Amino acid sequence: MAREKINSGSYIAPALFSVALHTAVVVLTFLSWPATTESVAIPPHIQARIIDQASLQQIIEPKEPEPKVIKPEPPKPESKIEENKRREEAKRLEEERKAEQVELEKERQRKVEEERKQAEAIALKKQEEERKKEERKKQEQQRKEAERKEKERKRLEQERKKKEEQERIAEQRRKEEQKRQEEEKRKALEKRLREEREKARQEKVKQEELALQQQALELERALLAEAEAEARAEQRQRDLTELEQHQALIKLAIENNWLKPPGNNVGLEAHLALNLLPTGELLAAKIERSSGNQAFDRSAVNAAYAVKRYSVPKNSRLFNDNFRNITIKFKPQ
Repeated sequence: MAREKINSGSYIAPALFSVALHTAVVVLTFLSWPATTESVAIPPHIQARIIDQASLQQIIEPKEPEPKVIKPEPPKPESKIEENKRREEAKRLEEERKAEQVELEKERQRKVEEERKQAEAIALKKQEEERKKEERKKQEQQRKEAERKEKERKRLEQERKKKEEQERIAEQRRKEEQKRQEEEKRKALEKRLREEREKARQEKVKQEELALQQQALELERALLAEAEAEARAEQRQRDLTELEQHQALIKLAIENNWLKPPGNNVGLEAHLALNLLPTGELLAAKIERSSGNQAFDRSAVNAAYAVKRYSVPKNSRLFNDNFRNITIKFKPQ
């Protein structure tokens, strides 16, 4: 619509110019005509009319006229000049139209290129979002896998400790059975020696009885000394075995009630000083040697207080010597 308005405006100026030119020619003709009484033929008037784009195109590129009789017309002054002007005006208008079409085509191509770039940018952004989403998903899977492996490691570690404890108890029972058998052998040996002494006393003459009694006394003393040494060693072994067993149970009870504090606790070790009653109840707990990590030390003390009753030996001597005040190395795995 804008283009039609421009074209219409461009037609008006040439048309007005043409009308003015023709009027001037007619006026000049009348003014220059000689004043005679003779009748002179007046040349035909030049008529001007407004033409549109289609008519102008037909003028520039006329169609092949149909064969017809053309009446000769008197020559039109200035017709070639006007025709050249019309052709130049039409050419100018055509060049403007083509230039406008070129500009429109450039604008259309620019918009197409801009839309293509926007579509590529959107596609690239979507691909980047998909890549980041996939990366987050992969990281989450790796985190879950690491948690699963850590749980499995802890479970295997607990099973290993449980198995070691069972093996230790089985080994302790085996040693106790071995000691029982050795005790029975010792008693059987003592009985045999007593029987031999009695037999020797009866078979020997009265003169040899004193010597035999002396020998039997020395032998009995040696046996008693040996038995006492074995009994002391056995008692020490029993005390040591029972001591280790109760210490392990105390440590295990604290570890089972321990709540892991935040942060890295690998390799930390604290020495816990416990004050216990013969009933296994805890009077006091404190850090005897710190791990260097206050949160870890507090968690160890809290775990010690969380145990309701500790495993302690019934033997009062063993309890007073080793468990009334005991220090535990707390280093959970």
